[in-house]
Amino acid sequence: MSESARRLLAIYLRDHRAGAVAGRRLAQRLAKENSHWTKLPSVAGEIEADETTLVLLMKTFGVSEGTLKKVTAASLELVERLKPNGQLVGYSPLSRVLELESLMSGVTAKRRLWASLRKLAQLGDTLDGIDFEELDRRAVDQLSTLASLHDTAVGLAFLDDEAESGEVKGASVRQ
Repeated sequence: MSESARRLLAIYLRDHRAGAVAGRRLAQRLAKENSHWTKLPSVAGEIEADETTLVLLMKTFGVSEGTLKKVTAASLELVERLKPNGQLVGYSPLSRVLELESLMSGVTAKRRLWASLRKLAQLGDTLDGIDFEELDRRAVDQLSTLASLHDTAVGLAFLDDEAESGEVKGASVRQ
């Protein structure tokens, strides 16, 4: 790999690391704020494990973590909490919808990261012990869970009769 390509790869990995920090924090907050959704802690744990894998891959490529981008990502995640959500105080049903959408965007980006790194491994870079197929499968499962929870959140936020019962088309908020 050329020096220019290594530089670009370092930037790419640092950008994904910043996104992973923000995604982990968002997933943890979603799990905390929606403790009745029993699948969220598992998704948050998987997202944290994926972040650990990314850190390992960065070390494999000799890429430092880039503190500035991590701090920026954490700061943006905190600023996101200040966005108008229809309530002055507390957690809004709209917050849940938007946060799930943000998390789904992050998981989709992570899938592309795994695909990009799989391609590098096929081109000869040594990435022994990393099962990109499994990482992608796990991301697909995360997206499926998050999409189901998003459907429920939309019903709770926008459909008054379903918000009263806590259900959307037969899907309990216990998801």
